[in-house]
This record gives sequence, structure tokens and C-alpha cells, in this order.
Amino acid sequence: SGFGTSTLAGGKYLNNRYFLAMDTDCMLMTSTDASTWQVIDLKTVSTSAAVAPPSSSNYCSLPVYRNGKYFVYRGVAGVGGTFNQPDHFEAAYYSSSDGINWTFGTFMLPNGFNKIAQGGREVHELNDTLVMQAVTRIEYTRDTATGGLMAVTKDQQLATSQDGLNWSVTNAIGVTYAATQ
Repeated sequence: SGFGTSTLAGGKYLNNRYFLAMDTDCMLMTSTDASTWQVIDLKTVSTSAAVAPPSSSNYCSLPVYRNGKYFVYRGVAGVGGTFNQPDHFEAAYYSSSDGINWTFGTFMLPNGFNKIAQGGREVHELNDTLVMQAVTRIEYTRDTATGGLMAVTKDQQLATSQDGLNWSVTNAIGVTYAATQ
């Protein structure tokens, strides 16, 4: 109980702790024995006065474990300025040393990133590397074969990290199809 949706994003066993994560709610269930579970609503974790709440997307990544801490990533947050006009945007994340008590934090996005695609859901763990996707410019063109509209990703970048907080960037260009009129 305690989950607002019924879509499970996945489960993980990290550093002697089980995690279940929901796809759209930024909520976790955690347990040390897979029998007794505790629900954690990450959306209720406080931000500092200088940081606006994360983007309205409720997508969060699955937890990862790096350097003695658990991390969950969630889109971007405005930093400084006003709510409608922040000074700049940074990547939003939650961290915990025990898997139960979580704090909110931000880190500077790699140069060229202006959003994390689909919030934190696009941060993935591949072997020992974390990969974060960002889309900076999309153009719509007609597919010559079908006549349908196609969303062409003109600028796309992938950032990789070993420690979860420091990221390096690689450009990637791809094409994605949009189901649109």
C-alpha cells in the first residue's frame, strides 16, 4: 500500500537492501529481508530555499549505489532567482546512506544539457557506468515514405558517470518517431 500508481519500474538489491520503484510516482519500497517493507515518497523530501522543486515530471530513476550512498535521479530543478525565472537549472537527485532517510541535492548539468529526457527515468546503469540522456533540440519533418510526421532529434547528448555526481559528455545524434498528427 502507499503507491499512487500500479506500474512497477523495477526492483534492485543494492548493498544488502531490496528496492522496488514505481514508474511515475518517485516512490520506493525498501526492505532488508524482502518480507517487511517501508514506503518512501521521495516527492516529500524538502529542497533548500534557493532551489525550486524539481520539474513537474514525476519520473525518477531506479536507485543506484555509488561510494557508500544510494542515489535516485529526478529531472531538473531551478536554482536561484525566482520560481518562474531561476538563475539556472541543475540536475535534481536524492541520496541516502541507509536507504530510508533521503536528502535532496542538485549538481551542475554537463555543458549543453538543458533537460534530462523524461526526468530521471532516463538515467540508466550499464555495468559500472551511469548513463544520462538529454535532448536539446528536436525538429519535425515529414517521413517521405509514409507522409507521417517524424520527430528528428537534432542535438542529443549522453553523459556518463562513475561516481553518480561528476559527469562527462558525448554527443549522440539519433532519430525517433513520434506518433502524432
